[in-house]
Amino acid sequence: MKKGQSADDLFQKYKNDLHRIAASNDVSAALRRRAKKIAENITEEIFEEQYEDYSLSGSKRKAQSAMLGAFYDIIRGAGSRSSNISAAGSSNGKTLKRTNSSMSEDSMSGFSDGIGADTPNSGYCTPPPKLDIELSQFNMGVLECLGQRCTWSSHTNEKDVNIVRAFKRYKDIHASIFELSNDEIMDLTSGSTFVASLSDEEHGFVLDEITLMDDTMAVDDLDLVFKNSCCFEDVEQWTYKNILDTSIKRLLLILVDTWGSYYQSRPKLLEKQAVADFLAPVISSSFKQVEMVTLTREIPVAAVSWRKNFNKDPRLDKMDYPACADIVVTSKTGKQLCILESSRIDETKQEKDVQDHWKIARTLRDMWNYKAEKLSLTRHVPSTMATFGMQFFSGRLRFYQLDFCGGYRFYEIGSVDVPLAKDDFIAMTPRYIKSVMQFAVRIQQNAQVCENSRLLTQREKLERARMIKLITQTQTSPPLKSRKANSGKHRA
Repeated sequence: MKKGQSADDLFQKYKNDLHRIAASNDVSAALRRRAKKIAENITEEIFEEQYEDYSLSGSKRKAQSAMLGAFYDIIRGAGSRSSNISAAGSSNGKTLKRTNSSMSEDSMSGFSDGIGADTPNSGYCTPPPKLDIELSQFNMGVLECLGQRCTWSSHTNEKDVNIVRAFKRYKDIHASIFELSNDEIMDLTSGSTFVASLSDEEHGFVLDEITLMDDTMAVDDLDLVFKNSCCFEDVEQWTYKNILDTSIKRLLLILVDTWGSYYQSRPKLLEKQAVADFLAPVISSSFKQVEMVTLTREIPVAAVSWRKNFNKDPRLDKMDYPACADIVVTSKTGKQLCILESSRIDETKQEKDVQDHWKIARTLRDMWNYKAEKLSLTRHVPSTMATFGMQFFSGRLRFYQLDFCGGYRFYEIGSVDVPLAKDDFIAMTPRYIKSVMQFAVRIQQNAQVCENSRLLTQREKLERARMIKLITQTQTSPPLKSRKANSGKHRA
């Protein structure tokens, strides 16, 4: 900015640069559209009005700082959810405001002749301090300060593999409001469009990096019963004749009682009945083995409440209610570790599957952030810290894990069929119970790693408390297609 440059000159420079960005092929399509929209809507009157407002309140330096800061936010591509800029300029007289923006080194390139070329002694604004990370990626820098892995790549092969780079490429192309990538979530589950966009080398590297469940777990009581049984009735008779002195034997008695009546009449079960009869007994018994508590029937998720009321003042602001899960697994001290979303037994609509998948991924992200905040009060956040979820749909139970490595990695670590027919009881029940028990052990081990991480000094606690406040929160859900009439009431 040259000394003495008028507001008219500044406006023309500002608008010309926006048009140039809108026509550039070196930036994302979303950024081009945003620059074009602001360039078309911003008027000289609005620009000068904002300029004069700042001049009256203090000096021209404040006006120029606000205008330049807004411009740097635009060229840096900061999304509205991760920056503090409210871009306006519509015909109704909205103004362009900017607060707490910082400029990256990349955002300065190519502008030495105009904006940002001031010297400290010019009497006008100087560029904000440079950061190594762009504001749109600031979430990554915060998590790196919390000790998380912010790169996910391999340079040992002949061809370099970089999953973070592939994820950024994917985000630039896919801009749907229902994309989990909007919340920095890498959907690595089978069937996701992000996985489909990966090359064979990249997908192979992903599978090598994540730890999946196996089927090698042995449960003595369970193996003994099913080894000597040929049908459902054999297991039923065994449970009635033997002393129920172990949790597995007691679980089998519950299963033959509840499932036996269902197998005879095959009634249509509601979602809550499916949870109570086919999921809760096995899940509750399995997690009880590792001293965890299972809560059923629409349990509020604390992390979602934390996210919805983030930075709100309970004395002044209305606090929002949290979303609920069909099952929530907690530790003995009440820490929520795992959630489950279920459908009806006979559910076939893919819409329900997609909705629950979307809800689980975003809730696990909330739980990860919430867990990081609570753990940072006393201990270091380990790089392996994860949150867990389950989804029941169309007779199959899926096990999910979310951790952080260059982004929030959401992936399916295992799945198992639930025996909904009597003929499937002998073949499916042992693997069903073993899978849930193995999943419970995995959650317990991850919880122990967090509980045994090193204690923080008081300085580290204060530093991490500030970092947590800078983590980009999960966006508010767009209304689901089937709920447009009540979109204001149904938001996760």
